Amino acid sequence: MDAILAWSRPASTAHCSSGYNMDISNWWQWLKDHDAPNWFAIGLSLVLWPMVLSILVYYWSRHKVRGIPHFDVQPTQGQTAIGGQPHNAVNLTFTNLTGSIVYIRLARLREQRSNFPIPPAAVRGISGGWRELKFLDENRNFTRDQLILETGGRAVTSIAVSRPLGNDFYNHTPGWLRMLFRRPKYFVIRYTAMVGEKKYSVAEVY
Repeated sequence: MDAILAWSRPASTAHCSSGYNMDISNWWQWLKDHDAPNWFAIGLSLVLWPMVLSILVYYWSRHKVRGIPHFDVQPTQGQTAIGGQPHNAVNLTFTNLTGSIVYIRLARLREQRSNFPIPPAAVRGISGGWRELKFLDENRNFTRDQLILETGGRAVTSIAVSRPLGNDFYNHTPGWLRMLFRRPKYFVIRYTAMVGEKKYSVAEVY
């Protein structure tokens, strides 16, 4: 009897395994007969494509360009005062050579402290460490946070520095890797600009 049971167990196991494989094979054949792989691919694409499009739309809506053609921002030496105390400064001159009217707002700067030292008295934003930039008004005060530049027009803003900066700073040209990954040597400027009917979100690396 024991011999019979011993021989019957492998046969039963082999039969179950064979039946299991046949079930899988039959099930897969049924799926292919009913064109299930194609339906699965269609269903997956219906789920993935909206996700991909949503990501692309979000990226382009938040995407920042490295500059605007024919719209220049140049640093020059300057002087400013904080609380009545004089400080060395870097003036940033925005020049409109686009051939269109340009509207600028939300200009701000974030520095690399080791290369671009700013005195503690200068105002610094709590969120993200950005410093708001104000433009020169008609009374020669830095009060304007938005402005309109006609073709050929210029606007000046200024940021105090702890020490005068040398020619290495004023002659600096950012490398393409710094611009690509937005890793400034001195600072990065962000602002929003409307050039004619086109809107730009700009992040200029210096």
